[in-house]
Amino acid sequence: MELKRIRSLWGVETPLVRALPDFKTNGYQGIEVAVVFTPELKQLATLAREHELEVVAQILTTFPGTPRTPRAHLQAFKDQVKMALPLNPILFNVQGGCDSWSELEQDQFYDDALKFAATLDVPVAFETHRGQPTFTPWTTARILQTFPDLRLTCDLSHWVNVCERLLEDQEDNIRLAAQHCIHIHARVGHEEGPQVTDPSAPEFAAHLAAHEQWWEWMWEAQKERGQTFTTLTPEFGPPPYQHTLPVSQQPVGNLDAVCNWMAERQLLHFQQWKASIENLQ
Repeated sequence: MELKRIRSLWGVETPLVRALPDFKTNGYQGIEVAVVFTPELKQLATLAREHELEVVAQILTTFPGTPRTPRAHLQAFKDQVKMALPLNPILFNVQGGCDSWSELEQDQFYDDALKFAATLDVPVAFETHRGQPTFTPWTTARILQTFPDLRLTCDLSHWVNVCERLLEDQEDNIRLAAQHCIHIHARVGHEEGPQVTDPSAPEFAAHLAAHEQWWEWMWEAQKERGQTFTTLTPEFGPPPYQHTLPVSQQPVGNLDAVCNWMAERQLLHFQQWKASIENLQ
């Protein structure tokens, strides 16, 4: 199994005609793009092909103007998939649904969404995310038990934030999520927020170690399923996700540097994990 590192376009201010070749130079194999907030999809598709970058299409069913009903979220999912087709994506990553839905409404959405996903030639993963039914380990576990064919993008920084702890009591639910994970958002969260200021800082060493342990469980499950590659996006975001100084609102740290540090760190981490697995065989 090989690791493909994907660079999110979230927070990228450099013109894409310059940014994409830089991503390639920095070792990324692909980009992740929020379809509904990207007006020039055909131009982006052309640039991605020119620089041999694969595309993960991010589907956001919750955005201003979307009614909070399963039917409306399903339609947003379908509409954005159609929009994304020029990108020829390798994966649809769906932030879908609403955290305040009843279990009946959740099931209605996932049942219909999975039926639609089955008509596509591209894998579909639903992201663990605040504001959605997958916002906690236990709500996600219920959904996975109800829909065993559902696949996940695991971003457990959200769970750390929502639960206000490093999920020491949630190993069973995390391992269940790992069995369904096909894409990883490698952002490190903390008890009071979904994004630490700097994952390389010593004060966040325990947080980084916990997340890396969870990612290893996901890699193990993917290897057991026979996946030939795994994808990982170091999805650190700009303000207000990124901390800022008061009044001046200047970001604390350099977003591009943080993403690149995490990408390099996880390439080494993956290689070490893979070697340790092979040594045991």
